[in-house]
Amino acid sequence: MPIDSVSKNISQLAVVADNPIIFNNGVLTPPDSLAISQAFWRSYKCSLGCGGCCRGFTMDWLPDEWEYARSEYPFLEQIVIRREVRVNNISREIFSALPNKHLKTCQFLSLVDGHCEIHLVRPYSCRVELIKFKRISNCGYILKAPYGRAWQMKRIIDGGPVLCEICPFSLDQLVNNDIPVMQQLGNWAKHFGITTHLSKIIEVLNIATEMRYTDKVVIVDNTDNRRISLW
Repeated sequence: MPIDSVSKNISQLAVVADNPIIFNNGVLTPPDSLAISQAFWRSYKCSLGCGGCCRGFTMDWLPDEWEYARSEYPFLEQIVIRREVRVNNISREIFSALPNKHLKTCQFLSLVDGHCEIHLVRPYSCRVELIKFKRISNCGYILKAPYGRAWQMKRIIDGGPVLCEICPFSLDQLVNNDIPVMQQLGNWAKHFGITTHLSKIIEVLNIATEMRYTDKVVIVDNTDNRRISLW
């Protein structure tokens, strides 16, 4: 099995979950505290001609997402397979495009100019890039961060440094990207029967659209009121 994006999705859910998750023969335990970091309240830009994060991972859709994807791009039916993923001892179906074993990049990435050939229906794992779900010690944080030297990532098109850019707060991106991404992660949680704090997170993000609130927000704290602010 190639590098599985579902593992990334479930690991992100483990940061915002309110109960342990049984997955891949192990248990993912949620952190004791969870906060939306100040570093989340920024926007980011992805530049055409980069493709730095478009590697050879699985592309995974929930059943409802897959119905939309196949209606927009009928050719996907020739390469997408149905498979089952087991979470909390229950198997549920998803639909996946497996990477082309002859390519190091995503098979839907144009190597001419770096655009995504299925951008309209790109999966959650693609849409969430640069939004990070970090766990440090026993504290969870949601933030935005670019790829840096720690990843030693290069542009796929020409091998130069990646072009992602962190910018000031953007209401447009919050409304049209960040909130829908959290809602989509919520759909993944619902599909796999995982209870999370996402409804509270989305509530905070909706309040921010009215108040322009861009400070750290503690979502849950079970650490005896010990605040650990790292971001």
